[in-house]
Formats: sequence, structure tokens, C-alpha cells
Amino acid sequence: MKRFIPGYLNSADSPVLTALLVFVLYIILAKLADIFIDKVVRRLAKFSRTELDDKIIDVTHRPVFFTVLIVGSIHAVKLLNPSESMVFYSVGILNSLLVLIWGICVVRISNLIIKNHVHRIADLTGLGREITPLAENVWKVIVFVAALMIILSIWKINITPLLASAGIVGVAVALAAKDTLANFFGGISIF
Repeated sequence: MKRFIPGYLNSADSPVLTALLVFVLYIILAKLADIFIDKVVRRLAKFSRTELDDKIIDVTHRPVFFTVLIVGSIHAVKLLNPSESMVFYSVGILNSLLVLIWGICVVRISNLIIKNHVHRIADLTGLGREITPLAENVWKVIVFVAALMIILSIWKINITPLLASAGIVGVAVALAAKDTLANFFGGISIF
């Protein structure tokens, strides 16, 4: 990015001006991505026979825009030459925000897919549509735990003991709830 910035703006005397210019360039890039999604990707999606891709574009449109802005913010912060701890905390906050944004996006996309395809699955397996909320909630928990693990690793928190504990707890819960879950899923399949 530095080679695209004119020499008088890319000096050590004006890191704030350089960072500001880089951030403005990322704002322009985010707006161009926004226009590209609106004009090109949406037009291509209209050629498909389903509405699922249109809904997925609606869900991912804003996260793409904010991702470009957050990446620009990270780049601008690094150009300011702050202390190492300032870079760690500001980049950590911005990366955590990215994980949250995309975690929510993944949950929304998965809910769209589950709702869109549940009738096919219900017809093939004989399960009723009552399984949809359960599948959505299980998926939310999986994405939440994955996002939490990623955020903890961003902040340099060792997640190995947490993963080991989760494995032990998972085995204990599975053994304790085996009969209950069997009855629960058996009841769902009957109705």
C-alpha cells in the first residue's frame, strides 16, 4: 500500500496523515465492494432458480463492507507506529469484532439454509419440521463456541486446557444423557 502513496505523504513526519489517507482509501475500497455486490453479484444471482442465493447475498453484504473497513483500520493503526501494546490491543479489538461479525453472518446463513432445505430433509428422513429450531440452536452453539475459541486465541489466551476440559465434559454429558437424548430423538421421529 505504501508504494501507492505519494512520497510527501509517506514520510516519517506525517504518520497520522499517511494512516488517514490509507483509511480513506479503504473506505473507497469498501464502497467499491459494496457497489460490486449490489450491481454485479446481485445481477448474477437473479439468473438462478432459487431465492437462497439472493438471501445469502443480503446477509453477507454488510459484513463484507465492514470487513474492508476493519482491515483498513488495522492497516491505519499499524502505520501510526504506536507502541507494541497499543497495536496488540487495538488490532485485537478489531480482529475480535471481525470474528463476531462473521460469526453472526455464519449463523444467519446456516439458518437460511436449514429453513430452506428442512422440507427436503423432512421428506427423506421422515423427521418433522419441528427439528428445525433444534438444528438452528445446535448450530448457534457450535458457531458461538468456535468464535469464542478464535477470540481467545486472538488475545493469546491458551485454549488447549479449555479444549481438553470441553472434551472431558462432553464425554461425561454424553454418558449421563445418553438415554434421555435417545428418548428425545425417538419422540421427535415418532411425531
